[in-house]
Amino acid sequence: MSKKNFGEFLRYQCKSFPNRNAISWIDKGKEVTQKFEAYYKDIESLALGLHAKGFSKGDRIALLADTSTDWNRMDYAVLSVGGIVVPIYPTLVPEDINYIFNHSECSFIFLDTNKQLQKIKEQFSELKILKGILVNFEVDEDLKQFFSDKAELLHIRDLSHDGHELVQSEPNKFNEIIESVGPSDIATIIYTSGTTGKPKGATMLHETLLQMFSNVQRGFSGSISERDKTLCFLPLSHVLGRTESMLNVMFGLQVAYSRGADLLLEDINITKPTLVIAVPRVFEKIYTKINLQIESMPIFKRKMFDWAKDISDRYFEKIEADLAPPTAEILLRNTAYNAVYKKMYERFGGNIRFFVSGGAPLSPDIIRFLRNANLTVLEGYGLTETFGPIVINPVRKQIPGTVGLPLGEVKIKLDTDGEILIKSKSVFKEYYKNKEETSSAFSEDGWFRTGDIGEISTEGYLKITDRKKDIIITSAGKNIAPQHVENVVKSSPYISQFVVIGDQRKYLTGIVGLEKEDILELLDKHGIDRSASLEEISKNADIRNEIRSEIEKVNQRLAKYETIKDFFISPHNFSIDSGHLTPSLKIKRKRVLVEFADEVDAMYKDA
Repeated sequence: MSKKNFGEFLRYQCKSFPNRNAISWIDKGKEVTQKFEAYYKDIESLALGLHAKGFSKGDRIALLADTSTDWNRMDYAVLSVGGIVVPIYPTLVPEDINYIFNHSECSFIFLDTNKQLQKIKEQFSELKILKGILVNFEVDEDLKQFFSDKAELLHIRDLSHDGHELVQSEPNKFNEIIESVGPSDIATIIYTSGTTGKPKGATMLHETLLQMFSNVQRGFSGSISERDKTLCFLPLSHVLGRTESMLNVMFGLQVAYSRGADLLLEDINITKPTLVIAVPRVFEKIYTKINLQIESMPIFKRKMFDWAKDISDRYFEKIEADLAPPTAEILLRNTAYNAVYKKMYERFGGNIRFFVSGGAPLSPDIIRFLRNANLTVLEGYGLTETFGPIVINPVRKQIPGTVGLPLGEVKIKLDTDGEILIKSKSVFKEYYKNKEETSSAFSEDGWFRTGDIGEISTEGYLKITDRKKDIIITSAGKNIAPQHVENVVKSSPYISQFVVIGDQRKYLTGIVGLEKEDILELLDKHGIDRSASLEEISKNADIRNEIRSEIEKVNQRLAKYETIKDFFISPHNFSIDSGHLTPSLKIKRKRVLVEFADEVDAMYKDA
């Protein structure tokens, strides 16, 4: 980790190991691989193509596109020439794109669909300093005509062609530009998705990002190597997905690119990764799907599964307690695994060494469930402002319900109110053009205020209990962490999302979000047409009784003051497109509470 910028890392990895696999993608059902030598040449051509277009050190480019190898190559090309990358979630509406683009002072933008180009057209008059639009698709004629005399519209293959010609005439040019980039130069400005208000741009230096990877390297102690392969499907506009996309250059492993979350299991079986990084919602869907399949099995198979689960739970309880299971218990656990869990493991390609979960707390029940199938989940913790992980459960020992131990030089302490404070060279420099927010983000002695509430165990493991602003205080004075309650409720196979309500109220209620694919069994059971809308389903008395039954079950696992007394079923599912989820799949709690204010009040009218 002695390199001073990302371009130096790229050059070192590609020149030292030209024949290793760098990236891969899926085409016509088969995996296509590119080695580091060819990968480097592609990035070099893109970088010098940008240089030929007048893009230079300190210039900014917005990347508004879905996860792809082109996104990744463009990212490295810009970083290598000292440019500043501004990721934008592809799901954002034109007005939000306009704000981020102008606030960060971008002059170029990279797009991957005509749909995204249409957004730029709608806001074009507001994009004051836009010079060039780079695309990796064939532009519709009407859009091509619109931009013909307004901004340079260029396909990246033509950009690469221009760059390749510069490579031929000035073969050392790329090296010269790389050497001009310093560790204190800005690498990227990442805008927090947020749940309210305008997004804030976290400014990251090259040395900031490199420190994070150094911390990961030290924290994993050789548990990640060039022999590994990861499957990238998260948005690269999110720090977790972008961190994963950089693992090839930083650690020499291969990054395979999925065709999308909908094809994740199929792509896992094609690429057979050893590592998979995901957010809790992905694991929740896996957990729900497998449990629904178990519920539909004949009774003898369900009993066999219960037997295997009981044996595996007892085995891992000893491991968690640092006790050595006796030989007989090891043999029994192996029998249970081979009889029940092995098929579950093989459904994930057969090579998985571990999953990494980040972005929000993951239910310990899900971690233990997958662990029984040798699908180890390393839950971690990080923020946009730390460019990803700062804490993670180590490979040697995971404690479900915690996010693990600090990585590398990261230091953590709790403030008097339980807020998690961080000190690390991997923490962002500032919120771009926002001194007030930057100042309030740090304590007087320089610790970064995360806004999360936590606990630290005697072993040093960090547990996230809630967001500081989300703590519910009932009218009886009880302090309740809603994330804990919501995770317990979402363990039901039928409940996709759950928003706890109860601040300054006598008791807790909640808003239930359903997804039709999760409740097909219930629709069939009660003779409800599968084509029925969620609005119709939400009003159905039988479905409401089924959900009430599920909530009564989970109430038994909660403290009395945490139990849910009433609920309302949303007439539509919660999604990014509906505006109820952030691009990182977190509930916009305030948005939901405002939208359903009348329904919430109705649940308390007799209180």
